[in-house]
Amino acid sequence: MGWLMHGLRKRSFGIIMILLALVALAPGSRS
Repeated sequence: MGWLMHGLRKRSFGIIMILLALVALAPGSRS
């Protein structure tokens, strides 16, 4: 069960990083 939670945690972290990157690169996001 531990490996499953660890995998979900890593996946969630990756998704968060991708979302942050999209927001940072999105045009007009700093308006």
